[in-house]
Amino acid sequence: MSRTMVNKYRQQGRFPQHVDLGDRRIGFVKAEVVDWINAKIAARVPPPKPVGPDQLRAKVAQAYEVIAILLLGEGKSLDVAMPEGKRALEYFRCAGYNARFLPFAHPSARPKKERT
Repeated sequence: MSRTMVNKYRQQGRFPQHVDLGDRRIGFVKAEVVDWINAKIAARVPPPKPVGPDQLRAKVAQAYEVIAILLLGEGKSLDVAMPEGKRALEYFRCAGYNARFLPFAHPSARPKKERT
């Protein structure tokens, strides 16, 4: 850490207290600094665990269910071998999809026109 950051943290009460050593000199108790560092390490967010094949399959299945509901409606299943399923996969793969993409994804997803 830079001296500036140490001073900033000291002023904010986020760093161990210093010990006066004489004219314009200060020091820190090594054990307190080590404890402070260990607390920072303990507070870190652990890195995400790698996703295993079973977890990945479950996530993909869940995504298919969501896409099926969006494209086909509640209670219908998605068969990826059928044209609707292939279109759903294309929708899923499309990196730049937005709210305007969905109505053109499948005829059943288009809003019904009211007859007058």
